[in-house]
Amino acid sequence: MKKKFVAVKKTENIKEKNFTLADCEQLCARNNYRQAFKILSGLASPGDPRSCYMLYRMYFNGLGTEKDILKAKEWLIKAAENNEPDAEYEYAVYFAPYQNQPEFSYEENFRWLKRAAEHGHAKAAVELAKLYFSGRGCTEDPARAEEIIKDVAAKNPEYSFNEEFGQLCYTSLKLQEAFPYLKKAFNEKRYSVSGILATYYMRGIAGVEQDVELAFQIIKKGAENKEGLCEFILASHYKSERNIRLAIRHFRSAYEHNVLEAAYELADLIMKDPLHTATDEKQVVRLLKKAAELPAANRYDALADLATCCYSGWGVEKDEKKAFEYYSRVLENKPDHKVAMFGLAICCKTGSGTAKDPARALELLTRAAELKAVPAQLELAEIYRDGTIAAKDQKKYISWLTQAAENGSDNAAFLLGNIFREGNSAPKNPNRAFSLFKRAADLGHIEAVRNVAKAYETGEGTEKDLNQSRLYGRIEKSLFGTTSGNISDLSADEISGEILSEKISEIITARYNADLPMYCAEFPVLRHHLTDIDDDLADIEPAGILE
Repeated sequence: MKKKFVAVKKTENIKEKNFTLADCEQLCARNNYRQAFKILSGLASPGDPRSCYMLYRMYFNGLGTEKDILKAKEWLIKAAENNEPDAEYEYAVYFAPYQNQPEFSYEENFRWLKRAAEHGHAKAAVELAKLYFSGRGCTEDPARAEEIIKDVAAKNPEYSFNEEFGQLCYTSLKLQEAFPYLKKAFNEKRYSVSGILATYYMRGIAGVEQDVELAFQIIKKGAENKEGLCEFILASHYKSERNIRLAIRHFRSAYEHNVLEAAYELADLIMKDPLHTATDEKQVVRLLKKAAELPAANRYDALADLATCCYSGWGVEKDEKKAFEYYSRVLENKPDHKVAMFGLAICCKTGSGTAKDPARALELLTRAAELKAVPAQLELAEIYRDGTIAAKDQKKYISWLTQAAENGSDNAAFLLGNIFREGNSAPKNPNRAFSLFKRAADLGHIEAVRNVAKAYETGEGTEKDLNQSRLYGRIEKSLFGTTSGNISDLSADEISGEILSEKISEIITARYNADLPMYCAEFPVLRHHLTDIDDDLADIEPAGILE
């Protein structure tokens, strides 16, 4: 039988029709909030607290009407004062300390939670138990807290006594008391405790013997069951192992499960991911905006990266004024932030979002370069080479290039190699030139790869080695899909696929460690390497792990 849906004509008088709360809920289920709001406006009265509560939700969220927090609060109070459990709970939350409300009061928070719990609200009862346990807003009574949680668990199968009481003890820093409850909860497949339980074994706290392997198994099991904290820990592990794809996957899942600290980590890795798309770029901007709003340690890193996106138009409309504003805000709070320092210097140098200021640009670049910011070192090298905003100075040019190369810049090493090979700005030195070319080649610099292959073939700056020449020739073909045309016998069998694959993996790892970009347009082989990942997690049976 087809359901008969409610429709309200503009000419109908809501009060004259016998519409019910069920009609309203049916309309909301169909996202027809405007008509639902009309019905609720006629139904809501102190005698119908559920309608009052629903009207509160509509005003609060702007559903079917304009958002109005003051009106929302009025209807919430009416519903709560007339014993509507959800309203009592939400009004209690209004007084909680984490809401930063001027009316914050543990006593009021306790009073309304107690009312909601007495009217059968399970979540309110659990929160009430926490207050009894800590003595906030009431007389401390841990036994009463334990009794309440036992009662909630007995009446509501979605709650577990061991899970709730174990977490309550843990958050109250009663670590030894918490451990047995957390252990039992995990073996009951209550995986929300996984991250906390793993901490005991990872660190060997509260008298528990340290067992890192077991801790990691617990984290994996929690991650398999989409527990946000475990996803975050696992993602951090994969990041440290340079497995970008799995790190992204688990940071994304952690963020989707309300671990907001994952926002910046996820954005940072997507930006480095050579497989990212234009859609991913827009997602990065959204994540950076979220991370910049959080009171986390990396909020200014997020704001600086967001400034860079605005400056370049990466994932967002280009806005140089906003970029300048964001960079400035970061430096006001973190004066030695290298990314913001470099970004602000470029704005001052080019007049992007502000008036040109060469002196300030040079000062900021020098400060950032002295803090080992490679982009600033490269920019200074170019300035002293060309004499743009400072006088030409070949010694400073070579000095800043050298420092950039030592700090992992493939391009700086390549440029220095050219200087010592050609004898421009410094005496010829074939051996040093080869060493610099090889450093750049082993970071994936295409021209350097060609130069190294040629040097091994001709013996310029190094001993002749045709096998090494062939290896770097095949690296060029594998990484870039090209050949320079001057490498002999690329099809020779002396270079095994295993040796080539190992060398390419070393280059990719070195490039990642040096924080150099890896774009698939430049490295076609990366698409194969990064998508061919065995990411199966260990098959762990939860039952008995901790017995």
